Amino acid sequence: MALSLRLGAATCMAAMPVLLPMAPGGGAGRAGAAPAGQTGLLLASQSTWIGPGQDFDVQLTAGSAAPPVADRAISVAVYPCLHTRSNFDQTVGTPSQLGTPQAETTTPLTWRSLPVATGGAADLRIAVTVDGSSVGVTTPPAGAALAVGLSCHAADGGVFPVRITLSDQRTGNDVASLVTHLVYLSSPGSQPLRAALVLPVAATVTAAPPVLGARAIEPTTALRRVPAAALGDLATEVADVAYADLPMTLAVSPQSVLALAGSGHQRTVTALATLSSGSTVEVPAPGYVPVDATALVRGGVGSDLTLQVHQGTQVLRAAGLHVTDPTADPTAGGGAGATWIASGSMDSSALESLAALGYRTIVVPEGSLRTTSAGSGGSTSPPETVTTPQGTVTLLASSADLTQRFAGRDPVLAAHQLLAELTQIYLEAPNLVHAREVVIVPPAGWTPEPAFVQTLLAGLQHNPALSPVTIAGARQAVPPVSGELATGVPVPAVPGPSILAAKADLASFAAAIPATALSPDGKPLITELQELRLSAEAATLRPGQQADVVRAAQRALTAQVDQVGVAVGQSITLTARKGRIPVTLVNEAGYPVTGTLTLTSDKLLFSSGTTRLSVPHVTLNRANNAVYVSVEARASGEFRVSVAFDAPTGRLPLAAGTVIVRSTATSVVGIVLSLGAVAVLLGWWLRTARRSRNGNGGPDDAPAP
Repeated sequence: MALSLRLGAATCMAAMPVLLPMAPGGGAGRAGAAPAGQTGLLLASQSTWIGPGQDFDVQLTAGSAAPPVADRAISVAVYPCLHTRSNFDQTVGTPSQLGTPQAETTTPLTWRSLPVATGGAADLRIAVTVDGSSVGVTTPPAGAALAVGLSCHAADGGVFPVRITLSDQRTGNDVASLVTHLVYLSSPGSQPLRAALVLPVAATVTAAPPVLGARAIEPTTALRRVPAAALGDLATEVADVAYADLPMTLAVSPQSVLALAGSGHQRTVTALATLSSGSTVEVPAPGYVPVDATALVRGGVGSDLTLQVHQGTQVLRAAGLHVTDPTADPTAGGGAGATWIASGSMDSSALESLAALGYRTIVVPEGSLRTTSAGSGGSTSPPETVTTPQGTVTLLASSADLTQRFAGRDPVLAAHQLLAELTQIYLEAPNLVHAREVVIVPPAGWTPEPAFVQTLLAGLQHNPALSPVTIAGARQAVPPVSGELATGVPVPAVPGPSILAAKADLASFAAAIPATALSPDGKPLITELQELRLSAEAATLRPGQQADVVRAAQRALTAQVDQVGVAVGQSITLTARKGRIPVTLVNEAGYPVTGTLTLTSDKLLFSSGTTRLSVPHVTLNRANNAVYVSVEARASGEFRVSVAFDAPTGRLPLAAGTVIVRSTATSVVGIVLSLGAVAVLLGWWLRTARRSRNGNGGPDDAPAP
């Protein structure tokens, strides 16, 4: 296959000379390029692919580092078609390894000479014709700025790197450059590449600073609100998916759905529900937040996977989304076909935990698999099956290379590089008997960028080399092979001990209040506190951020507990040896609180005959609640009674305080002892008095002769 490329601009094209292929290294940028981090040239749009007789159109915008319009100039270099996927990776690296260009402009095109496209972008159009020979064209067509014959190994087409460089005519220095790809497809084969795209509908939520005052009792204040701009991007993404009408998989975050519904984006939630009920979009049952199952299991909180899935499924179903609940009874078919999108690496323990929940298809990073059985499928690998005690699980490996394409600073360029790489994968083996598939998953924490999503979805539509499918479609289209998980994969740490402590405290508090208790915003209180705690396990958070959210969850729980207390300044006078004393507990929560009341005093005996009394099932239904207990004073005087009010289960203290008891009663023993002492004193006094009288002249007191 040979191509002849004619590069055109608005004016003065006939005067542009041709430069034939140069020695290796030709076409590199001149000295004085802009420092890294500055953006001088951005891709506004381009042709995703072209066929015979079609033009390759590129539209460019200038960034913050660009020179003034009058000084801007554009140079173009076209490179040979790529042979392998590794060759493609080199063209988007830093710096790119492009080799020798087939042709390039010798005189830059002035920015002002390019037509202005809609939106103000500069329009650079390359006319492509099939030359019919395999040798370079040495004479450019009339009026062309650049002409070269390109031959490619693939009969169906080729992917040709194109470097576009922005320079400053005044200084003669290169300012910025970008590398995009001209994708030419002539006669695509009968087996297009199955492209299973996973798009997250999620926004990362972190802990908020502590809130003081009355608002501290609102659990929603423990997390930062999702910015309006981020919610707007999510709404745009969902609208783009609905408009594209392409098969794909949406990794929907229930936490983000609640944020959308509570911020004026109910229309977006309704659109998600509509998409999930259709035949083109798959919405797997997720956790309440995107979690790393392996990190949770290794961190000792693997049991929270069930809570994550249960809460996530409940939220999505309440919002009208159709998802398959993997935790349903497998005998009823509830867990059949459930899919899990892994946020991180997968090991055997996490795999078994997910299989026990009912998941039978799991998408994992390709590094989680010991073998990627490419066979004759080029750089793709088929689904792999792994046997667990809970049954067979199908694993699909997401492409690490394609995941990296989501991180580009120029979103339109990044999307086109992703599309070009997909075509390169297709061209490696376009005419296989069996279809091939590739799974595309963004990196964890990636925020949907509207320009990227719009460009990517538009490029997947009506693409002869690519066939978009859901994860379920990818699994069904390609026969699986036996696989094995890799060992020793690195896994991020989670604050397991603090998560478990928060979980235990919340379980204790849940046992103390009715399930109908509502938060200040009218939602079930335990549900909000549980969702807040589960938010700490998000894989999109760093370990330090996870710990921050755990502390925020504990503060939110403490704010609820602090509404219960022992009335301050209680002083009780006991006038008899035995009696009943009131202990007043305060409840300002607005919902009943039940717990165990424990009194301790070394000067009182309670009805149990001991110095410690526990009263279970004490319910505080009012603001002030007096609990009467029978006591017996062991002595008179003033002494303290320690009061503790704890949750009925666990070790969560709800309230603690002190009651002062003054005893003015005297015991029978004391009275008897006192009377005895008086009698002794009286007898002594009488005897002493009698002797005294005898000594004053009595015969008994006369001295001896």
